[in-house]
Amino acid sequence: MPYSTLDQVKKWLKIDPADTSEDTVLKSFQEEANRAIDNILSKFTTVPITDPDKTPILGDIEALWAAGLYRVREEQRPDIPEQQWSHPFIELAKKRLYEFIDANYAETYFGVT
Repeated sequence: MPYSTLDQVKKWLKIDPADTSEDTVLKSFQEEANRAIDNILSKFTTVPITDPDKTPILGDIEALWAAGLYRVREEQRPDIPEQQWSHPFIELAKKRLYEFIDANYAETYFGVT
């Protein structure tokens, strides 16, 4: 189950929340981002995260990641191999996710303070 809402994803993309024309595509990217986030988090904790103090943060990260996936689709460049496709939104989402992991799980997982 996604941590974010479609409206959060649309906000990053500056899409009117009332516009439903891209909802199916956005939902698929939202689910893809959710799987990627849970895959990374699963190395540190049990997923999905249900802590109400953490899920809003993950929702923001997931929405940003999903928006980045959407932008990659929209801005594909045939001169760049697909494995190298990315977007600044995705890179920022990953950075924020690793900061979240560091703040919440580094001490438990790595034994550092």
